[in-house]
Amino acid sequence: MARSNNNLNAILLVGLILVLGLAGFLWFQNNKLSGQIDTQKKEMLDIEKINTELEQDYQTALNSLEELRGSNEDLNSLIEQQKTELEAQKGKVASLLYAKKDLTAARTELENLKTQASIYVNEITKLRDENNQLVLANSDLIRSNKVLETENDSAKTVITSLDAANKELTEVRAQITSENEVLSKKVEIAEAVKINKISLEGFKINRSGKERERKRARSIDMLKTCFVTESNLITENSSENFKVRIIDPAGKTLYLENAGSGELTKKSDNTLVQYTVSKSIPYESRGTEACIDFTPNFELVNGNYLVEMYNKGYLVGQGEFLIK
Repeated sequence: MARSNNNLNAILLVGLILVLGLAGFLWFQNNKLSGQIDTQKKEMLDIEKINTELEQDYQTALNSLEELRGSNEDLNSLIEQQKTELEAQKGKVASLLYAKKDLTAARTELENLKTQASIYVNEITKLRDENNQLVLANSDLIRSNKVLETENDSAKTVITSLDAANKELTEVRAQITSENEVLSKKVEIAEAVKINKISLEGFKINRSGKERERKRARSIDMLKTCFVTESNLITENSSENFKVRIIDPAGKTLYLENAGSGELTKKSDNTLVQYTVSKSIPYESRGTEACIDFTPNFELVNGNYLVEMYNKGYLVGQGEFLIK
C-alpha cells in the first residue's frame, strides 16, 4: 500500500514538473510573440508615420506647383511634367514602405522627394518671374511703340506740312527767280547803251599812215564805224565795250580773227553770231561819240552793207550804207 502511494506521488510530481515546464514554455513563447507583436506594431506605426509625411509633403508640393500655374502654356506644361515626376517619386517611396519594408531607404527617398519638390518650385518661380519681367518689358515696348507711332504720325504730318510748304516755297522761289530773271533782263536791257546815230565810211591809208576817205570798194583799206550814244542815266560813267557787226551785200559777216573778229551770244534769243570788231571806249552817261576801225586783208565788194552794234549782248543800233 505504501509503495502504491509512493508511485502515485512520483507520478504526480512528474506531472507537476511537466505542467510547470509547459507553463514556462508557454510563458516564454507568449513573451516572445508579444515582443514580435510590439515590434510589428512599432514598424507599422513608423510606416504609417512615413506614409502620412509622404502624403503631406506630396500634397504640399502639388499645391505649391498649382499656385504657380498661370496663363503661360509653357510653364503650365512644365508644371504638369514635374507633377508626374513627383508622383513617380511618391510611388517609389510607397514601394519601399509596403513592398520592401525598407524604412531607411524610404526615408532617404522621401527626403529626395522634398528636395525635388523644392527644386521644382524654385525653378517654376524663377521662370514665372522672368516671364513676368518679359511681359512687363513687352508692355513697355508696346507702350513705347505706340508713343513712337504717335510721334511718327505727328512727324509725318509735320513732314507733309513741310513738303507742302516747301513745294509752295519752291513755286514762290521759281516765280521770284523767273521775275528776277525778267527784271534782270530788263535791267540789262535798260543798262545797255543805245546808239543814237551811226555811220560807216571807207578810208585809204597812204604810206605815211594818213587816212583819206574813199567811196569805192576797191580803194578802201579800212572801214570806220562812227556812232553817237544816247543818254543813259542808269549806266554809270565807265568803260563800255561795243561790238560791231558789218554784213556785206551777200549777207556774210566781215570776219578776220587777227583783226579782232569773234563771236557773241545775242541776249534776245541766245543765238551765237559772229561780229567784225569790238572796242571798249570811255563812256559818259549823258552821251559819247566814238569810232571803231576795221582793217580787212581782203578786197571789199560794191553794194549795200548792214552795220549792227551790240552792247552787253543786246542790239543797240543798226544802219545800212552803200559802198560803190
